[in-house]
Amino acid sequence: MTTAPHKLRPIRRDHRTDKVSIIDQRLLPHELVVIDLETVADAERAIREMAVRGAPLIGVTAAYGLFLAARAYAGRGVDDDSLRQAARLLTDARPTAVNLAWAVARVLATTLAAPPAARPEAIARMARHGLRPRPGGGFERKTDPAFHQGARRMTEAEAEERERRVTQQLWEALARVPCPTLVVRGAASDVLSPDVAERMAEEVLPQGRLAVVARASHSVMTDNPEGFAEAVCAFVLGE
Repeated sequence: MTTAPHKLRPIRRDHRTDKVSIIDQRLLPHELVVIDLETVADAERAIREMAVRGAPLIGVTAAYGLFLAARAYAGRGVDDDSLRQAARLLTDARPTAVNLAWAVARVLATTLAAPPAARPEAIARMARHGLRPRPGGGFERKTDPAFHQGARRMTEAEAEERERRVTQQLWEALARVPCPTLVVRGAASDVLSPDVAERMAEEVLPQGRLAVVARASHSVMTDNPEGFAEAVCAFVLGE
């Protein structure tokens, strides 16, 4: 009989490697065997073959299974349909398990609402076009260095006054744009608020239109390039 260490958990994730492992409960208490879950199929098998038991543990295992599915898709962007398929695979492993269905539904809803991971090619494109070599080595952003240096030399009161003045100038500039203009906002943006976006499109711009792109934060074209392209095409085509 093997005695488990005091801190050994029935399921755990190694935060350094992202590896998920479970204790095979079919062999307890006579033998201690740890199984690594590397894919959503591994998690489904562990649930279906009762390597994990008890409603709470089954639900947690299913949640980690969806995490494994999302991680597998991260390199090419999380695919919604693939995630839904993974969720069905997990819930079908034990259709009567209430905790399993609850955990999968909650993780799936959170994942689908979140911005997808930026694709490697998008990050490379941003680095290529958004950075420039520094004379002494390394890189810097393609913005006017004087702008940031000037801001750093300001007092708090001066910075607040500058922000107020610049903000007013920007609103006035928007009001002078004569052509049809599309305002694109990522649904999860914490920079451009819904109220400000609506004011820009509906009150200030003479011919403004607002498009809110799901699963994107402030950098819409990076977070959800397909959604961004769809919004722009619909605007250009007058749809």
